[in-house]
Amino acid sequence: MTKSHKIDTEQFQHWRLLPIVISLFFFIGLWIFFPTKTAKLYIKQKLTNQLQCSVAIDNIEFDLPATLIINDLELTAAPEIPVHISELTLAPCWMHLVKGNPTVQLEAKTLGGNIEGQFNTAHHIHLNATSLQLLDIPIPQLPDLRIQATVEQLDTSVNTEPVDQLEYLKLHLSKFSIVGLKQVGFPTDHLDLGNIYIHLRQSKQCIYIDKFKNSNGDFMIGANGFIIYKQNLLNSTIDIRLTFSPRTGLDPSITTTLPLFAKKQKNGQYSIRIGGTLAKPCLR
Repeated sequence: MTKSHKIDTEQFQHWRLLPIVISLFFFIGLWIFFPTKTAKLYIKQKLTNQLQCSVAIDNIEFDLPATLIINDLELTAAPEIPVHISELTLAPCWMHLVKGNPTVQLEAKTLGGNIEGQFNTAHHIHLNATSLQLLDIPIPQLPDLRIQATVEQLDTSVNTEPVDQLEYLKLHLSKFSIVGLKQVGFPTDHLDLGNIYIHLRQSKQCIYIDKFKNSNGDFMIGANGFIIYKQNLLNSTIDIRLTFSPRTGLDPSITTTLPLFAKKQKNGQYSIRIGGTLAKPCLR
């Protein structure tokens, strides 16, 4: 190898490192001079418009190489149901970026559990949640009644353009119970519904219940019907029929109160039809 060729090779090696050096300085500069206040305001506005709810953010940080960390994010879809996310992390998926499909990966810590997901420039969102603790969630129009449950698994996929479209939602709830029943005339204050499994899908504006069943509860429950989706989710109208039958050995004082609010069918099951909106459901 000639001396001239050796020098050219060394220069080429140096130039090949230039993009890495430039990228390093870029990320360091972004880390030092990251516009926290502007980013905080932008993210708050985007979340408020997209989720149609009140949004509060305590702090935003930028971490190398390109990770955005949002601390103490609070979403309030309804006054009685605030959701506090202690930490939300957003970072690019480098492999998707190389393939020409820019995608952001998110991780959130909330309700004692975790949420992971991805969303991309094609406006597709996929979320997976585990071990979320739902404690004392008020039932709309019946604030004395509260729901307690654990979200064992939530798997959902959504397209947001040109309009919001739910591809599917699969939900497994465990330890599902309703408390506060004595306030509405029940002989017991607590009703255990065990494990609940729900599958939903959307066609045009209608979200249909493909599957609804439970196990190991005081009642065996089934459901069918649909939700007509509105941009503001709480204004979505519902038409759902619930059927349920008490398990063998259930306290007779509970079963005797069922005819007060549910219709008994010829097969021995009871049924309730729920209408109205998600914010203001009503019995029909």
